[in-house]
Amino acid sequence: MLTPLLALWAVSTAQMPDTTARVRHGAARQALNDSIAAVQAAAVAFRVDLGTASSDLVLARARRLRER
Repeated sequence: MLTPLLALWAVSTAQMPDTTARVRHGAARQALNDSIAAVQAAAVAFRVDLGTASSDLVLARARRLRER
């Protein structure tokens, strides 16, 4: 079962134009950058509010971060 799937994957990727591959890699990089930025923003907000935040706020932020 794995061999036919591997053969189909190899044929489909071998025929992919460079521009399509660049677009896909660019989109993946952008998604990664967005995710990293979201984690960094959440970490900064957590540190800023750590002393004064209620436990409900901390749990809500943690929940949002886990959902990403």
